[in-house]
Amino acid sequence: MRGSPKCRYVGLLSRRAALGLLLGIISCSRSPKAEPVRAELSRLQKETGLTLAKFELDTVFTVNFANRSDVSEKELPVDAGPASISPSGKQIAINTSRDPLAQLPLLGQRGPRKHPPYVDYRAIATFSRDGSDRRDFVGISSAGGTCWSPHETKLAIADYSTLAILDLQSGTTHKVDERARVMSQCWSPDGKQFVYWVDNDIRMYDADQDRTRSIAKGTQPTWSPDGKSITFLDSGAYFSVCPGDDPKPLFEAKGALSGLWWSPDSRIVAYLTDEPLFGRAPWLRDVDAARLRVRRLSDDSDDWVDDIVYHYNLNYQWITSATSATSH
Repeated sequence: MRGSPKCRYVGLLSRRAALGLLLGIISCSRSPKAEPVRAELSRLQKETGLTLAKFELDTVFTVNFANRSDVSEKELPVDAGPASISPSGKQIAINTSRDPLAQLPLLGQRGPRKHPPYVDYRAIATFSRDGSDRRDFVGISSAGGTCWSPHETKLAIADYSTLAILDLQSGTTHKVDERARVMSQCWSPDGKQFVYWVDNDIRMYDADQDRTRSIAKGTQPTWSPDGKSITFLDSGAYFSVCPGDDPKPLFEAKGALSGLWWSPDSRIVAYLTDEPLFGRAPWLRDVDAARLRVRRLSDDSDDWVDDIVYHYNLNYQWITSATSATSH
């Protein structure tokens, strides 16, 4: 016996209500679309001051994500080669060949100079972000890269012939390897290990055991702040590896030039790619142009944030800076 029209109408409403409820549940279960990575970084820069920083020649530059440009701070009284900013953004280490005590004679001055301006001088200089509290560790070099330990008490330093650890409190060095190079984010979060490369060999040094071992083939390794990923570059692709395991592909990047620089929460990486300047700055010729890119690993959202002139030992550091949200 068929139901009455009223019963059929109520049943139809019930089915429609159930369908609406189901569609509502499905809609609510979907994650909202994430904002593009550059938009997220622009927002975080305004909220927290998060930025990417580098030190070149005598100036700190910070990236303005919204404007795709870098912002220069005041020039510092230093003569710098390859340099590295500490994780806190408060200290800088440079490779220098200029004695800070060397002085040119005043015009018309007679007599010998106490400190000749051009002498065979090698040192690693550390100083505060404003250029104060300079300290020179004479007789050593970091032309092959510098990497601050997490607590900023040690430096991994490479000069193409020797890789060593410099203890900043005692001023002593401990040799680790030869012909090595390091990136600016080489240490494990606990400061007991760090990664580097020799030719095309990725190696890891264990400070407790004073032992080095090979973990992969590639160049420019870095260690994520959460300690979960050691990444490196090999043939235009980035890989992640844990000691004892096989490397796993992370992503490919056309024209990749650098290793990865990790954001403090290990969600976003920055890297450099080859980017010709033709059509953008035709007045610049015979320069190695590069583009600084950022990538959110959870969804591969990728964008560029700055154009630069590239040199091999250029190193970035993610920092929180009160001045980073300003533009020039």
